[in-house]
Amino acid sequence: MNQCEVESYTFHLTLVHQAQESLAGALMVAGQLGGGQGERLADAAREAFVSGLSASLVARAVILALGTVGMLLLISNAGTRELGTGKQGERA
Repeated sequence: MNQCEVESYTFHLTLVHQAQESLAGALMVAGQLGGGQGERLADAAREAFVSGLSASLVARAVILALGTVGMLLLISNAGTRELGTGKQGERA
């Protein structure tokens, strides 16, 4: 490989790295590519971003729901202890 080929290869690796790092990086590279390739890259980057965002929101909702159930169980148990009931519901 000559110097020009090495620089071109390095430049392309830099573009690939930018496109993989963030949505903004991918859109910047898509703008530099232009044409059909740029449009396809921009569409794929947006789709990947939305897909990742959706997955993280679902995970957060599940964690929030589990936390809510846990807190309700703790509050329920604390209320029972404050009333002074025993295991069979008798007064302590």
